[in-house]
Amino acid sequence: MLASVQSWSYHYSDTNMNYEQARHFCRTKYSDLVAIQNRQENEHLNRILPMNPTHYWIGIRKIHGNWTWVGTNKVLTKEAENWANKEPNNKKNNEDCVEMYVKRKIDEGKWNDEPCGKKKVALCYTAACNATSCSGQGECIETINNYKCSCYEGFYGSECEHAVTCQSLIRPEHASMECEDDYEEFQYNSVCSFSCREGFSLNGSRSLQCMSSGTWSSEIPKCQVVQCKNIAAQPHGHINCTHLWGEFNFQTLCRFGCSEGFKLTGSDKAECLSSGAWSSVPPNCTVVQCKSTTVQPPGYINCTSPLGEYSFQTSCRFGCSEGFELNGAHKTECLSSGAWSSAPPECTAQVISQIQEQDHMKSVVVTGGVTAASAISLAIAMLLIRQLRKGE
Repeated sequence: MLASVQSWSYHYSDTNMNYEQARHFCRTKYSDLVAIQNRQENEHLNRILPMNPTHYWIGIRKIHGNWTWVGTNKVLTKEAENWANKEPNNKKNNEDCVEMYVKRKIDEGKWNDEPCGKKKVALCYTAACNATSCSGQGECIETINNYKCSCYEGFYGSECEHAVTCQSLIRPEHASMECEDDYEEFQYNSVCSFSCREGFSLNGSRSLQCMSSGTWSSEIPKCQVVQCKNIAAQPHGHINCTHLWGEFNFQTLCRFGCSEGFKLTGSDKAECLSSGAWSSVPPNCTVVQCKSTTVQPPGYINCTSPLGEYSFQTSCRFGCSEGFELNGAHKTECLSSGAWSSAPPECTAQVISQIQEQDHMKSVVVTGGVTAASAISLAIAMLLIRQLRKGE
């Protein structure tokens, strides 16, 4: 051991060795070949280390054409470079490893590229950083006096011991909310998922994540009631709806009916379902039909049908040919029950005569009020009587 600086220390080998041997030595006994963080540390090492004519191997070598810290596999930055004058120059070819001049008269404390097969003193360090450093939530960076933490996104504090906290969430109305937390409630990487009760749909993101900035990944969603298309009464019908969550929304119940003289074709009710569809299509109102009506000759009929032939409110008037008179109602109407207001009438012949039979026949007086068929029979009888009279 060469020197201890609070929680970390430097070490060097007693013998010279090539670069691979030097690194194996350091990794076996300590942490690795020294990784110099800045020029201040470089000056510190030059001050505390003894002079060695072969100089010291440090933890930098060329990998894929880039000078790289072997312990962290990070490319050497311009700010951290401490090359000697006109170095690196690859003068002897394959100068892929780096030595440090300690207490050298020229370029004291500077670096030089050398072939990796040369033998030099291994300059090692024991890391201050360990598995528990920075709470496992940040990068541990070695410094001369200690180490410092560069916290990962979402964490803060000298040891990165605190997780960023987002604003508390309140469960939206008509929704359920379930959260999973890696740390404390509503802290970095917490994920909250949302779903809506039946009849409501989610407006917004289904899940929110607490970001490293301390804000949620999106706005908290809302549950909006499912809407069905507006429905209206069909012609000659009426509708009566009750709305639980608003007009024509989920669980709206509508009942249908028809005006007098019309009958319902379809379901008499419909409900707005959670799918946004109605449980049934609006029914139709069809006009009531009566059976066709007629009158026997020599009668006639004349009908007016405002809603269709022989349908509700159809009105029919009856009449008889000359020489006949109406026996029954003069008109009839199709009612809302589907029946006619009266039965069809009959036409009867108008006959008034008096026949005087001579000798063996009594007076026969025939007055109106017989049917057309009876009138024909009577006419034939009268003709026979006249023939008998002529024969006498």
